[in-house]
Amino acid sequence: MPETSRIDFEYVGFDEVPEELLPAPDSSSPAFPHGQEECTSLLRRASRACSIAQRRLLSLRYHDEMTYAEIAVIFRVSEPSVFEMHRRAIAQLAATLAEMGVARLDQIL
Repeated sequence: MPETSRIDFEYVGFDEVPEELLPAPDSSSPAFPHGQEECTSLLRRASRACSIAQRRLLSLRYHDEMTYAEIAVIFRVSEPSVFEMHRRAIAQLAATLAEMGVARLDQIL
């Protein structure tokens, strides 16, 4: 389990979009014929609309594969609070992607 002495809101770079959020290397769809590169670019651009805390939460959840309970210890909040923060982060990504013309996340995932 990670060190819990403080909340680590360090910058989560746009190149650190968790692999689990990215499409498979050989995937493409009629909506995005350029496949993974375009999808990765869209997710990185959309992540800019998220706060540092939201990006950190998504990184911990998908890159580090941590549970809500583990993230709650790091953020020093309750597990339901982490769940709500996660829901808001995903909603923010979805709203930003919608503004970019992506109606549904499964269009790029």
